[in-house]
Order: sequence, then structure tokens, then C-alpha cells
Amino acid sequence: MSNLPLTEGANHSDYRPDNSDPGKKPDNVWSGFSQSRGTGNCVTIAAIKAAMQKYGEKPTDVYKSVTENSGGYHVVMRDGFELNLSKSELREAAAAARFIGDSPSMLTNANFMYAVSAKRAQMEGNDRAGPNQMNYTQALNTLMDSEFAGEGLARLGVKFRQGNMNDLARGMIGTLARDGHDMAVINNREELNGTRAGAPRYGYNGWAEIFVLL
Repeated sequence: MSNLPLTEGANHSDYRPDNSDPGKKPDNVWSGFSQSRGTGNCVTIAAIKAAMQKYGEKPTDVYKSVTENSGGYHVVMRDGFELNLSKSELREAAAAARFIGDSPSMLTNANFMYAVSAKRAQMEGNDRAGPNQMNYTQALNTLMDSEFAGEGLARLGVKFRQGNMNDLARGMIGTLARDGHDMAVINNREELNGTRAGAPRYGYNGWAEIFVLL
């Protein structure tokens, strides 16, 4: 999909809130950032990619507001959830996510949303841990162990519903889980390892779980 060189996402954690060009979609949602092989964070990645394509690439597009302060950042989500994220937590998340991609700006934005997702997982609880029972490192680890489909979208605070193949065929943006993997579906095409793959399909057992953004 791109001839641009790939770079590691861990090098892109210097995020600054930017409200210019609101709603601008990623130049290349497929290869701008993607999952590294051997990682298990596909649910959160699929959610971030879908949200970027629906609302705009920047965190200020996906969330209701993002402000920078002396301690880091304050985020207000579309569903009203609020949290504070430190810059050290953002750096830790960027390293833990292990993203790769050919767009430094998209990697930076994706790292921020991944860091925020982990913070919400810490605050709300995840994987048998109750609210605020984990430290931030533990919360990051829970995003890497194959989350349930839909959890990534919920932690972004966006509106979504369960969908079907017809929704995707008529152009709705969403995520699809099958065969142990979750991926974004954009313009009725699956995103697979940084590439624009084929039309969405059911898994080997005739099953797929679909969510679409509203």
C-alpha cells in the first residue's frame, strides 16, 4: 500500500494536542500504523483505526477534548468519561504497543489513544481486576492478551453498535473479529497487518463478530 519506510512506534510519543483541520482522515489508514507480529493488541488497534477513519486521525477528533497541562494531559471522551494521563505513561504505552508504520504523525496519535485506552482499563478494571486495582504497567499488559471484540471501541468512548455484513457492505466503518483476530473494516475492506485486504468475511467456523461506529 505504501513505499514509505517503516518506523517503530516507540520513537513517537511526543504528542501535542492540535485542533487544526478537524475531522481530517488519515492519509493512509492502512499502513500509517499497524500491529507488530507476535503481539496480541489487535482489538485496541482495530478500534483506533476505525475511529480515526470515522472521526479524524487526531485524538482531538476522536475525543471530545484533549488538553495539555503541567502533569500531562486531560482527556474528555464522547461518552463523558474523563481521565488524566502523564507523559511518562504515554512513553511507556508507546514502547509497550510496539506499533510499526510509515506515518510518524499517525504513530504519535495512535500511541496517545493506546495510552488513553490503557488508562481507562486501569481505572475501570479489566481481566478480572476491579477498578483501580492495577498499576499502569499491568493495565497495558491486559491490552496485549486478546481482548473481547468491542472492548477497544468502548474504551475510546465512541458510539457503536453490533453490526452485520450488510452494514459493512454499505460502507459503515467498524471492526470485525474472526479466527482469533480483530481488524478494522473501512470501505468494505479488511485491514490486515498494515495492508488493505479483501472484503470482510466469516471465519472458518462461519462466525464473525461485527461492531459498527455511529
